[in-house]
Amino acid sequence: MRRSRTIDWLLLATLLPAWLAIQGVAVRHLARAPWSFPFSHTGAQGEAGYPIVDRLNVPGCPLRVGDGLLRTGDTDLRGLSRAQARRLQMPLLTAGQPFRVEAERGGKRFEVMVEPAPYPYWWSRLLGFASLALSGTILLLRAPHWRPSRRYFIALLLLGSYPAADMAEMPWVLIATAPLGTALALWCAFEWTEAARPLRLWQRLLPWALALVLIGSLVVYFLLTTPAGLWPSRIARASMGVFAGLMLGAFFRAYWRSQSLERRQLRWVLYGFCVALLPVIAFNLVAALGMQMDFFAWQVIVGASLIAIPLGIVASIIGYHWLDIDRLISATASLTILGVALLGGVLAVAPRVAASASSAVGVDPATGQIVLSMALAAALVPANRVLRPWIDRRLFREQHALAERFARLRADLSACHGVEELATRAGEGIDALLHPDSIATYARAAEAFAPLFVRGRAAPPAFEVKSALVGVLEAKRAPLFARVKAIGPFERAALETLGAEVVVPVLRDEQLVAFTCLASKRSGDIYTATDLTLLDWVAERCADVLARLDADAVTREARELQSALRRYVPGAVAEKVVSGEGLAPGEREVTVLFVDLRGYTGLAEGLRPEDVFATLNEHTERVSTLVQESGGTVVEFNGDGMMAVFGAPEALARKEQLAVEAARKIVDSMPASLSVGVGVATGSAFVGSIRASDRFIWTAVGSTTNLASRLQSMTRELDAAIAIDETTRERAGYVCTDFVRHADLAIRGRTGRFDVFTLPLRNSP
Repeated sequence: MRRSRTIDWLLLATLLPAWLAIQGVAVRHLARAPWSFPFSHTGAQGEAGYPIVDRLNVPGCPLRVGDGLLRTGDTDLRGLSRAQARRLQMPLLTAGQPFRVEAERGGKRFEVMVEPAPYPYWWSRLLGFASLALSGTILLLRAPHWRPSRRYFIALLLLGSYPAADMAEMPWVLIATAPLGTALALWCAFEWTEAARPLRLWQRLLPWALALVLIGSLVVYFLLTTPAGLWPSRIARASMGVFAGLMLGAFFRAYWRSQSLERRQLRWVLYGFCVALLPVIAFNLVAALGMQMDFFAWQVIVGASLIAIPLGIVASIIGYHWLDIDRLISATASLTILGVALLGGVLAVAPRVAASASSAVGVDPATGQIVLSMALAAALVPANRVLRPWIDRRLFREQHALAERFARLRADLSACHGVEELATRAGEGIDALLHPDSIATYARAAEAFAPLFVRGRAAPPAFEVKSALVGVLEAKRAPLFARVKAIGPFERAALETLGAEVVVPVLRDEQLVAFTCLASKRSGDIYTATDLTLLDWVAERCADVLARLDADAVTREARELQSALRRYVPGAVAEKVVSGEGLAPGEREVTVLFVDLRGYTGLAEGLRPEDVFATLNEHTERVSTLVQESGGTVVEFNGDGMMAVFGAPEALARKEQLAVEAARKIVDSMPASLSVGVGVATGSAFVGSIRASDRFIWTAVGSTTNLASRLQSMTRELDAAIAIDETTRERAGYVCTDFVRHADLAIRGRTGRFDVFTLPLRNSP
């Protein structure tokens, strides 16, 4: 579905300047007076009461939590709310000089001199929250396919206003932004993935209930004079703790309901939250032990660690393929454990051992402690080599088992005695381990790379030896993602047709001799760095086996298999050839139709071979006739499947309408014992004669071809006879009036959410 970008730009044009204005007020305020109060206090405890101290910001402050504040400087604090008192106290910070405080403790009044606390790194706190706003902006612009992107943008701008409003003493801004931002952020967390929806009623109401509690506590804390003691501030801080806990709970809920890819994305989010929460947890633990801390120094650490949250979120939505999050988690866990052990050893063990050694061998204790500390640090490297694999085996058992199965596959490949045997065994092994939608292994045959092992698509196009793809593979010398920019438009279109996500080269003496194209995984997960490493290991073993096989055998077997994959030249193409017109490949807009005969495997098992052949031959003739009568060109048959193109090699008016009409005729023509699924898509494709190992074939390659194939596959899960894309639906007109819209569907191998239109099966309600 195409989401309107007008609303996105409107949000940017209105909310982003407002957020920047709030930051500007805080920067101007703190740049003029980079000090803060060494204590925090509530509002007056009633109209005739006084505020009380609720937090000490720096060690050494002469006040205590619970002290009543009667006067600061020349300001009498009787009956003043916290906001009113802060506004009157601001000149004390601007002067930057010690000021007198009159307080009450245990019924006794006393006076002390208090110095403003230096706040040299106030900007770090703003930067930490600015990263939240930046991540929201990035995802609003770069991830329109993600459903909560607008809510996330608004939520993080609101939450990003909190520190600026707090430091610049803007209570109304804080009260208006923090609760609403909290509610929106929690709402986003509950609906983070498609699998997490729909929500129950209590899950929809919970964010707003928390927001109301937070609003009430902040209003009481900042604006009212109520004898509530420390409870408003405690409730406000507890609400933020509850908010963090609910966020993590929402993410874990989505995690358990999601599949492989969404779980990988959520691991990025959870990783960022855990990294950011470590300093906060440490701060609260130290505070619970009654130790005095420099609150502002902790804010610097918390602000810096807070950046982990937006980084994890951005990575989870648009960058989850950059790094292997599983490796990152295991490395972080290993280094954290070893770091804690090192710190404990340096602080607790090393001094005692050094003291004992100094008396025994006469070594200076300080020198002995340094030597022992260095020895402990040096032991981290071998310890990490042992600990990290142990963590991998415990946390990621499936990945560890996958590596073991790849090792067995490598051993099996060593026993191959022929090129076709090697290609088949390697292809079947990779297919069984990684479960790609399709796989094609190419080997060099004369001046082209021809398919030697194919699963998932018939007669894929060959690649010229001097093509850009071959050059990139020889230069890279390692598995690469198929969307690299260095390859040409035809190679990219051919890979899109195959649905290729990863290309794995096999090289001998720095020359490419074979490569394998892997489509996206059926699980929807990505190919991780670990997967690429395992594939590279298999490619190295294949290169070793090929090195002991005759190079001529590679060419011969590739040509034999390609010959077996030949198809009859489409009639429209034959006419072009006879007339002498060129069929060089070029990009043009076409409508592609895929047909798949359902239940073919079960049908074949119940009939004699000659009856199966007769049934399939009748189906092929019937379908091809209907396509040609509608103006389409049959490109290829693949057993029980067929691909046709409308709009090439001759331009065709109303190609979308004619393609859908042909699809409907095919569905209506099927006998009661058989049924088909049809996928139709419209868009650009490379169309023309494409090189094979020893001939040229006419076909259409590109993302449109791949989309039509995907839509055909989706007819099963959508309980439909025909599935078409939005472009075809808009242009086909009246022939699609009875099609049903399925909004915001994920199509494997494509980024974003799309509307798919289907014609239900005849027996569907």
